[in-house]
Amino acid sequence: MPDSTEWIAAAEDLTPGDVIRWTENIWSDRKKGRGKAAKHKITGKQQVTGQIEEISAEFVHVKVIEAVIVLNETAKPLKTYTKDETLRKKPQTLLKGAVQRLPWSDEEARTISRE
Repeated sequence: MPDSTEWIAAAEDLTPGDVIRWTENIWSDRKKGRGKAAKHKITGKQQVTGQIEEISAEFVHVKVIEAVIVLNETAKPLKTYTKDETLRKKPQTLLKGAVQRLPWSDEEARTISRE
């Protein structure tokens, strides 16, 4: 599905109601290796689109609209987030994934809602 919509890079100016998207790693279910050296392995990447429901002191609560696998480094199907699932992410974690947001039809109303 080609995306012709203009997305805006969002730093720390997120507000409830924003529709955002970011890319994040998908980690393996099982650790590879033995003992203390055992680590989870990155098996792919997914692009997540969601709407911010709430921003608390420590977390951003996002309701998933869509999650699409961008990269699959295994022969097995990867598990992504399901539609309408609510995620709780730290803002720093979202910023790692180069978060973008859709512009509001009335950006002035968005500015007022942030205050």
